[in-house]
Amino acid sequence: MAAPPLHHFPNKQHQKHGKTNYNDYVYYVFFKTPRPQPFRPAKSILTWGLHRTSDTHIHREEDNMIRRASIILASLLAITLFSTTAFCDDKVEAENLISKATTVVNSFASDPDLEWFREKVKEAKAIMIIPQSIQGAFFIGGSGGSGALLAHEAASGTWGNPAFYTVGSLSFGLQFGGEASEIILLVMSDRGMEKLLASSFKLGADITLAAGPVGGGASAATADVLSYARSKGAFAGVSLSGAVVKTKDKFNEAYYGQAVSPTDILIRKTVSNPQADQLRKDIASITGK
Repeated sequence: MAAPPLHHFPNKQHQKHGKTNYNDYVYYVFFKTPRPQPFRPAKSILTWGLHRTSDTHIHREEDNMIRRASIILASLLAITLFSTTAFCDDKVEAENLISKATTVVNSFASDPDLEWFREKVKEAKAIMIIPQSIQGAFFIGGSGGSGALLAHEAASGTWGNPAFYTVGSLSFGLQFGGEASEIILLVMSDRGMEKLLASSFKLGADITLAAGPVGGGASAATADVLSYARSKGAFAGVSLSGAVVKTKDKFNEAYYGQAVSPTDILIRKTVSNPQADQLRKDIASITGK
């Protein structure tokens, strides 16, 4: 029997790329049946598995990316919330410190036993009021405190807005022991004022210091800073020698709503806060200038 024409080969599954495979055609001529194709399930299953694994891997990567993005977003939100809360807390604390400072300076000025303070405060170029409680006893180091400093401007005859500082690493020598809950520092010299514009300085080292009312002699006459403290209603001399005074930048920023330096507040006077107006008014009344 004659073989059918090649283009009449009956089984299309034996054609490749639109053309009949010659070997398959020869097999059909001799055996009158299409040439069986080898079963290759492994390749199909493997290919399916690889595609499946690849798809799963892609989905996992997408899930991980979403998860990481969510964590980063949550962290940023938490940081923003924490920063905002901390900023608000600093502002409230700074305002409370000014309110307490107003009470303290008026209390010092109205005490009948503080004639020395009332005389010296009139000569002061600046006043630092530290109303925070500071623990101490005989020659025992204290924890320090925060204070507000106001400077007098001779040209305008006014007291400026407050700059915030911390006084730390205090080495107290309270003459009567106990707790120094309130401290006022009177800056008496231009040198003392210059040091206050620095970010940090040490009392008794960078500037001279005398404790009052005991410092009513020669040392008080030449000291850059005079200090006075009150403990549980009783007044006593206090040694702040070696205490480190630093600007409290976070309070300054929170109080004025922007990052400012002591120079901006005390010299350039680029910022102000009406919350301090009562303190400024009271100091002007006490000092007579």
